[in-house]
Amino acid sequence: MERLRSRAQEWAPVGEPVVWRARWGGLLVAALLLGKTVHYSRLAEPLAPGVRGVLEWLLLQAGVTLIWACFACAVGNWGVVAHRPGIWVRRAGSTRHVDWGRIERVDVGRFGRLGIRLKDQDEPWLVAGFFLPPALCRALRLRDGAQEAADLLTVLALHPELRPRGGAGHRRLGHPWVIWPAAAVWVYGVVTTLS
Repeated sequence: MERLRSRAQEWAPVGEPVVWRARWGGLLVAALLLGKTVHYSRLAEPLAPGVRGVLEWLLLQAGVTLIWACFACAVGNWGVVAHRPGIWVRRAGSTRHVDWGRIERVDVGRFGRLGIRLKDQDEPWLVAGFFLPPALCRALRLRDGAQEAADLLTVLALHPELRPRGGAGHRRLGHPWVIWPAAAVWVYGVVTTLS
């Protein structure tokens, strides 16, 4: 926090709302996960008769493919918009707004996810944000986008004079396109195992 307080004196106010969202890497991983879901569905055994067959199908076929489809949405649909009143956060399919006054600080998790610590909660609220993990950024000598985003969001929460001037709606996050293919792939997986 001391590092950020000293750096905040050097920063100029942010003019426009700042947007972070899944880029080509996240979209590629989402597409690979959806492809894996289709592949897994094609290898599935047909629905066996009886209660045991239905339970196995629900758990191993419908359940596993649903988890993969949801993870594809999380990797390909995340986004954060910092604007004057607070931040919009999209995790997989849901979008939520958090006012600056509720944010204590933003941290980076081990796997490149942002954790927002809210003043009125004990546990951090994990935000979407499948940035490259910090260890991978260090190994490849790339800039750590997750740490930069966390630092900027923390500074904006602590210093109202640096916040973006304009407001922005959650539409700045872009269309959550991964939801529709993920739903279609899951339905395909369910239908192929039933036939």
